[in-house]
Amino acid sequence: MRYPLLVAFLFFANLGYACSCAHWGLPEHFDHAEFVGVVEIISIQKRRDYRDDSKIEIRPLEIFKGKEIEAVFTTSSNCAFVANVGSKWLVYADAGEDGKMNTSYCSGNLNFESVVDSAAYPTLRGKLERRLQVKLEILRSLKRNNITRLYNSSLYATGSFESLKGYSEEKSFGIYRLGIGPDLAIARVEAVDGFENQELSGEITKFLKTQKLVFRGTGKTPTNEKREIVMILFYYPQEEGYPSFISTSDL
Repeated sequence: MRYPLLVAFLFFANLGYACSCAHWGLPEHFDHAEFVGVVEIISIQKRRDYRDDSKIEIRPLEIFKGKEIEAVFTTSSNCAFVANVGSKWLVYADAGEDGKMNTSYCSGNLNFESVVDSAAYPTLRGKLERRLQVKLEILRSLKRNNITRLYNSSLYATGSFESLKGYSEEKSFGIYRLGIGPDLAIARVEAVDGFENQELSGEITKFLKTQKLVFRGTGKTPTNEKREIVMILFYYPQEEGYPSFISTSDL
């Protein structure tokens, strides 16, 4: 398995919180959030009883999506967002029916100072730091290109990325705007922030134009579905004898 320590760490961290989350990556978290930004935790007001949410006052340091906010609220369940005053986080939050900006353990938030047992996992801290930096680079690119929705969380390509293995590439991601036809075939591919390797970029364009997208669950086309989506492709370099590869998955 690729990146075994990272997968194991995230899996057991989730078990420790006794919270079951959907297996979302950055694209899904970004689309469902109304606020995405780097924040500092200023204060935490604990709930008075089990019916109340905790209020977490924040200082936004860098905003990628949405307007500046002063606080987020987190659930009283086992899926609560747990942070310390003074810590720095990448936070995703969405508005509830009461207008409060809510976040939780499942929102995709990332701590800039992840606690890792360096003796047990000597390379894991570096992997987590690189993972966070890639996300920040992607979010800055989305903001720079005025992209606030990807519209692809309910769509996936049916083909295999097998032909895109083994390429050398300096960047960790590429962002593409896709025009979708009535039959869900990809009719147009535009590199918004593409890869630097021109051969790889050309192969990605050719590959995507052979693909037909499928809606998760129903397989049908909603009449109000947007016909243009933004797809993020992640590049994973060669490691431990495995060739480099391209994926839509945020590992």
